[in-house]
Amino acid sequence: MCDAVKELFASGSVTVPGLRSEFGISHSVAYELMQSGKLPFAQMGRKRLIPRRSVIELLAGKLIAKEGTAHVA
Repeated sequence: MCDAVKELFASGSVTVPGLRSEFGISHSVAYELMQSGKLPFAQMGRKRLIPRRSVIELLAGKLIAKEGTAHVA
């Protein structure tokens, strides 16, 4: 496994059902993000493992600062 992949998964991984429970990302949105290449994943049999770091970076890119506060757009 190359260093870039090790670094990407260093913070752990989450499954598609985990995206919903931990981050509020629906099943259909998760698959759309993976299909479009916006959310990387590793396929293990039928299970898809998504690097937790990638999810956090994706959500951080959606943050909008307004009047000193930040919220998801």
